[in-house]
Amino acid sequence: MIASATRTISGPGELRDFATNLADNLAPEPHEATVVGLVGPLGVGKTALAGELLAAYGVEGPVTSPTYTIETVYWLPNGPFSHAYHLDTYRLDGSNDLEALDFERRLENPENLILIEWADKISDILTGKTLYIDMLFGEAEDERIIKTYYE
Repeated sequence: MIASATRTISGPGELRDFATNLADNLAPEPHEATVVGLVGPLGVGKTALAGELLAAYGVEGPVTSPTYTIETVYWLPNGPFSHAYHLDTYRLDGSNDLEALDFERRLENPENLILIEWADKISDILTGKTLYIDMLFGEAEDERIIKTYYE
């Protein structure tokens, strides 16, 4: 389990290191999907973090924000999860908008890793243990303050 913590990172290399460490420490939940909620202001790096995390699981190529498609699905060749569902809920009015994606069923599958940008918009549907990663801008241009906690 990942400990609740606050840390400061600077630059893409430290973001990659953070994501790799996160990937090394995330383990499938026994009876439900593993959910990572990414929260923070526009442009703080939520998609960049998702991309680095997916790269740590073997996803090749660029990872872009699913802002307009709402969801992108990835096969994860380097387990322990079989699939990742990357969602961007920025444009949603709430969790009811996820019914068309059969989201509740995805939450039930322990082989799924679900990454949700703007997770605070749908927190009412996130049952179980969600690992939240709050990202804030730091003092320097490439500095980010990252807070991890379970809710």
